[in-house]
Amino acid sequence: MDFNKLRRNNQRNKFIFSNAAADRILGLPAFSVLETDLTHENKVLVKTRDKKYELPTSAFYQDFTQSRQRRSQKLQVSTTEYGNVFMITNPENHNRYPTRTIATGVECRCRDYEKQQELITGSRHCCKHGYAVLSYLGYSSLAEYLAANSLQATA
Repeated sequence: MDFNKLRRNNQRNKFIFSNAAADRILGLPAFSVLETDLTHENKVLVKTRDKKYELPTSAFYQDFTQSRQRRSQKLQVSTTEYGNVFMITNPENHNRYPTRTIATGVECRCRDYEKQQELITGSRHCCKHGYAVLSYLGYSSLAEYLAANSLQATA
């Protein structure tokens, strides 16, 4: 197997199937999980000091989305002179990111969005800034936004 592909898959695994995600899923205090390992059965083996757990990968994908949606609630959305471009500001650290809606989703210039594009193939990407825009526009999820856009495109 190609080493770069293996490394990219390992980076992807640690990005989605992280120790922090396992802590949240299991309801454990931060830093309780020592290791996560994606098994060949599409399950994630999670190790703490005292116990081992086997969790479905779907729990991690759900946490991946929900954690970004939760963090998006604190962000401020401003419109720009361009109808589909928004400026997202984090009031805690004053970081700002331009975020743009397009027919196939939401694009952002933050590191999380770039990492998703780099590491996750075959799926739509959305960071907390994108979820802030979707919420501002009245959508509860990326899937809802995409469904609405596909209906508009066929009308």
